[in-house]
Amino acid sequence: MATDLDTAAMAYHEVIATDTTSADRVEAFTTLANIAWRIHRDTVAAARLLDTLTATVPSGQAASLVERARMLTDCGRYAEAERAAAEALSVTGPAADSLLALQTLATARFQHAADARAGSRPSSDSLAAVVARLKDVVRRAPGSMDPARLLVRGGALTRDGDAILEGWRSYYLIDTGDSLRGPLASPRHTLETNLAGLRGPFGNARAAATAVALAGSGFIDEAALVARDRQTRALDARLPAIIIYHDFVDTIVQTTNEYYRQIALGHGDSAAWQRDVERQERALWSRVTGHTAPASMSMDSVTSWRDHRFGALGNIGNTAGQLDLHMGHRVVDDHHTVRQYGHEATVRLVVLDGMISNGYQTWVWDGRASHGGWGTENLIVQVRAGYVAQPIFFWHRITEPDNFAGLAQRIATDSAADAANAGEHPTAYFASIPERMRRDGLRTLLDSLTRSGYAGPALEAAFEREYGRDLVESSIFAHEGRHAIDHALHLDLTPADLEFRGKLSEVAFAPRPRLALDAIVSPNIGDASPHGQANARIMQGLLAWMTAHASEIEHFDPHAPTLLQLPLLTDDQLRRAFASMDPMATR
Repeated sequence: MATDLDTAAMAYHEVIATDTTSADRVEAFTTLANIAWRIHRDTVAAARLLDTLTATVPSGQAASLVERARMLTDCGRYAEAERAAAEALSVTGPAADSLLALQTLATARFQHAADARAGSRPSSDSLAAVVARLKDVVRRAPGSMDPARLLVRGGALTRDGDAILEGWRSYYLIDTGDSLRGPLASPRHTLETNLAGLRGPFGNARAAATAVALAGSGFIDEAALVARDRQTRALDARLPAIIIYHDFVDTIVQTTNEYYRQIALGHGDSAAWQRDVERQERALWSRVTGHTAPASMSMDSVTSWRDHRFGALGNIGNTAGQLDLHMGHRVVDDHHTVRQYGHEATVRLVVLDGMISNGYQTWVWDGRASHGGWGTENLIVQVRAGYVAQPIFFWHRITEPDNFAGLAQRIATDSAADAANAGEHPTAYFASIPERMRRDGLRTLLDSLTRSGYAGPALEAAFEREYGRDLVESSIFAHEGRHAIDHALHLDLTPADLEFRGKLSEVAFAPRPRLALDAIVSPNIGDASPHGQANARIMQGLLAWMTAHASEIEHFDPHAPTLLQLPLLTDDQLRRAFASMDPMATR
């Protein structure tokens, strides 16, 4: 999580050498392979690790095949990737593993079909077969973003209107704001009008309108797949610009990801990368407008035009010590007033989807975590993906017996390790704390909804809706809103100070504080980043508050490590503890 990949690799090698737990060994092998092929471009070493995993950990065969398929897809070896993913699909057990294998297969096959450089193409029957399987997944698990987006892509490749519309509806099923009345309203109406009830391939007139609607809702790759047909492209003057923009996005993704890889290797050239991105921005303006961008035209003007023309908001800035890019497509654009401790700020709230880049750390983490947004004096930006995925993930975590049993075992194991570590490092990262607090907070939410009469699918929908709203309220409005207030006050604060104050508000103003601690009780506690420094300061403050208020904490054991008893605090005590550290609250 601290992006210290060399030290992480040593730790994973130690896991392989000493750990007897199959799940831990599988994670160690696949992560080392991932570092080998994604960071070092050493596919031979990665393949060797995955071969060893398959040979030594029988339960790791599916994970090994999935990681191999991802590597082969990245290398453009699509047929091999499809075979590996199909084999993974044939040996998977749990539903989550099976879904991951299917998504890996769909990604490889669709990328194979879309790659103009590929010497061969998948058959129409093989594409249709994957689309049919994705339809089944989306119908059984509506709202899950990855299979829904893949279904839209498959529908674009096969011109299956039903697949496009069904995937689009599912992708935007779980709202993280007022998205369906914002920038998405027009694309949704267009897709419904053109594709509702349509079975089988659709013609060029419908295709042109569909491509425009897909582009307008952040499905740039899928829009370009539909728009590249020559006859379709001739029917709407907007389509050539969509294709030009898609090619721009593709170039920015490749350029930026390679820059991130170089950062991970220790020699990323931020100045050269930024010049390249700015050159591509000016080239986009010239290609779309048909004029050469004048030298006097500022980059602010260029990026403002790009935002207005394609709905793409982004910025180049410093995150955790690295210059990186955050850019995506607006699906919510509204205003919101944040009030904290007698201060307020009215901010523009933008929710982004269809991310082009979500920063260096998100790229390195490769699905383990992601940046959730950022804020300035009058702007809060939320990255939608994490706010949709979390409610679905935790619904399954708290309601499925196998997942819940696995969580109980993980908590027991981590609690023992934390107790052994706490004597020497009283404010370190203790994995059992967020696990226990999240478990208890999710139980409380589920019980409250059950008592209110929810059951079955309605209970799942209510749980995901309430959890999602709480997540937005704490991490976006409370945390990023605090940044907006502090910016408006023109305080002389370091990045670490700003994050410290934002995190204090994130819990103090959370609807359910127990569910607002994941970004604070985190593995990055004490690292060099502003977030890590802020988290270390908060842990020290919590230790002091709990020591001073031990007599008020029910079941507190004075002989046990203090911070390991953080889950004993009530919601009110958590709010008080966090407010006690806040200079704005204590004035």
